[in-house]
Amino acid sequence: MKPKRDTMESFLKLLPKEKQEEPPSFHDLWDQAVKAIDILRERHPSEYWERATKSTHVPLLFPRLKKESNTLMKRLEKKGVIRTGRGRLYDPDHPMNKEVEMAYQRVFDYQMRLLMYESKHGKIDGRKHPRERQLLNLPRISPETYPEWKPWLVEAFMNKHDDSPEKSKELKKLVEERVNRNPSGKGKGIYRGTLSWRDRVEEIKKRSEATPFDYCRELVKTFKKAAVVFAKQMSWLRGTKRAN
Repeated sequence: MKPKRDTMESFLKLLPKEKQEEPPSFHDLWDQAVKAIDILRERHPSEYWERATKSTHVPLLFPRLKKESNTLMKRLEKKGVIRTGRGRLYDPDHPMNKEVEMAYQRVFDYQMRLLMYESKHGKIDGRKHPRERQLLNLPRISPETYPEWKPWLVEAFMNKHDDSPEKSKELKKLVEERVNRNPSGKGKGIYRGTLSWRDRVEEIKKRSEATPFDYCRELVKTFKKAAVVFAKQMSWLRGTKRAN
């Protein structure tokens, strides 16, 4: 025999009403964060320190007292969390590093679109579409596979700037000092027998002015160097190799 509807409703009315949970306060969240970090360090010490050497951010409790904070910093260095020695840390906000990351994303996105095409329409014929086949066969980027990625990254970089990256004021500023110090035409093709001393000086001054080609060449060179560092960083973040 099925229970009557009103009997079920009456039963539900007898139950105590559930209170709506209020969102945790700032102080509650602070306490939860502190407890969570303590649990990570105490219950999973080896995993905690291993992850700390690979992750871009490290959850830790930083003491305010100078003596304790100095002790912590030494421990972080000993654990390999803080990098020491020569060389700079990778700066994702540096303009050229941003360019490399955007170029990588463009190549990777195109690779994903090709994979989606293959999943729907079958394998792409490498004889008819060699470039697409080559892109599909690209391995994950790393210092070892960077030579395979380099032409694709440079192409994406140049395409983004319509083959004229020197027109970007931000990028041009990065290499301006180096280019002006050594432009491509400086002093080339000037022979003592054909020009007087004064004429040679004037000609050198003219040729000392950097051309758009000088800026473009230097920017591509700088981009390639930044791309090598990016490949190392990607490998490091995946935990396959430490960044140098």
